[in-house]
Amino acid sequence: MLLLTALSPEIAAARRVRVRAVGVAYLAALAVAVALAGTAATWPGILLAYDSYYWTSGGRAWPVSFFVVAVAVLGYLLTYARLLRRGQAARAPENQEAP
Repeated sequence: MLLLTALSPEIAAARRVRVRAVGVAYLAALAVAVALAGTAATWPGILLAYDSYYWTSGGRAWPVSFFVVAVAVLGYLLTYARLLRRGQAARAPENQEAP
């Protein structure tokens, strides 16, 4: 439904798809996904910043923003590496020669 409404809202409306309702549902799902992703990066960043006070003898904590960005970048890199590994596994049979 979403693909049809994105490509041709007129055809979707002709097929009695509620174009506006699909758009609102998509935006709501996107908002929930962004909020969860922000929370998933923020809480570990706060905990790491709190714990960083004890990492050095100077008694200074590292900024929360550094850890939030570091957790987000780490998550991105892990996801990217997983996708690369999955893509190479999918292409592996094509590169093998027949005996």
